[in-house]
Amino acid sequence: MRLRPYIPEKDFDTIKNWITDPKTHAFWCANRFAYPLSGDNFDEILQSIRVRNGDSPFVALDDDGRPAGFFCYSLQPDTKEGLFKFVVVDPARRGQGVGKTMLRLAVEYAFRISKADAVYLRVFSENTQAVRCYESVGFTEEKTDRNAFTYQEESWGRTSMVIRRPGSETHACGRYTVRYNDLTAEQFIELWESVWGDGPSPEQTALAMENTLFRVSVFDGDRIIAMARMIGDLGLDYYIKDVVVRPEYQRRGVGKLLIRELLSFVRQNGIRDTEIFTELCAMPDKIPFYEQFGFFANEAQRLKQMVRAE
Repeated sequence: MRLRPYIPEKDFDTIKNWITDPKTHAFWCANRFAYPLSGDNFDEILQSIRVRNGDSPFVALDDDGRPAGFFCYSLQPDTKEGLFKFVVVDPARRGQGVGKTMLRLAVEYAFRISKADAVYLRVFSENTQAVRCYESVGFTEEKTDRNAFTYQEESWGRTSMVIRRPGSETHACGRYTVRYNDLTAEQFIELWESVWGDGPSPEQTALAMENTLFRVSVFDGDRIIAMARMIGDLGLDYYIKDVVVRPEYQRRGVGKLLIRELLSFVRQNGIRDTEIFTELCAMPDKIPFYEQFGFFANEAQRLKQMVRAE
C-alpha cells in the first residue's frame, strides 16, 4: 500500500460508493458532507477546510493501484500537532487490515514528513469498530465529550484520540502534564507513602527505576500527583506495577490516563500484529476499574514471597 494526494477525477467515483447508508455517513463525517455524496459538494467542503485549516486529502492505494482508503490531514505548525479527518476505507476490505495499514502509513507521514510531535483524530464513541482500529495502531483516548452529536433519536459521544511521536518525553493533557521515564526514586517514595504508608528504601527504589521498562508520571503544575510503571521483556510479557494517584486527585480521570499511557506503550513497542500478554494485580474492589480497559480476572491465584537479598 502507498499514499498519494486525492485526485477528484480519478478517485471520487470510487469513494462515493463506500458510504452506503445515512448512519454510516453520519459516523464518518458528522454530516459535514451532503448525503448521498456528490462531487461538487465533496470538493467544496474539501476546499473549505484546505483554506481554513490547511487540510490535504489523501487516498491509500492497494498494490494494484486502486483506492482502498481516504483521509484528510492538517498540521498546526506552532504546536506541531497534526489532525486526521474523514478517515474511511472501502467496506469490502474491512477486516483485512487495510485501515490499520493506511493509518500506520499516515502516522509515519505525519511524524517523518510533516514533523508532527502528536497526531489527533476524533471519533464517535459509538463507532466501536473504528475506535478499536485506532487503538490497534496506538491511538489512545484523551477525552470524551458526552452527547456531542445527535443522530435521529440517538445521542453520540465524541472521543478525541492521540498518538505521540516515539521519544516525546512530556506532553500536556488538560490541566495536567504527563512525563515519560523521569520518575525519580524520591518521587516514587513520596507517592507510595501518600497511599500505602512506609515506602521502600531509596537504594532499592533507585535500582528499580533504573531497570523499569517504562515509567509514567503526572504533574499538576510542579507537583507530582500520580505514577505507574511497566516491567517486561518487550516481546511476550508486560506487567503493570505501582499505579498510584494521590488521594485528593482520585476519581478525576487520572488513573484512566495512566492506564491508557501504559497500554499505548505496549501497542507501539510490541511486534506488529502480535498479541502480547499484559497483566497486573488488583484488589477485588479495583477490578471493575481495570475491566473497562479489557482486563479480566482468571482462576489463577497470585503466589508471592519476600526474598531477602544476601
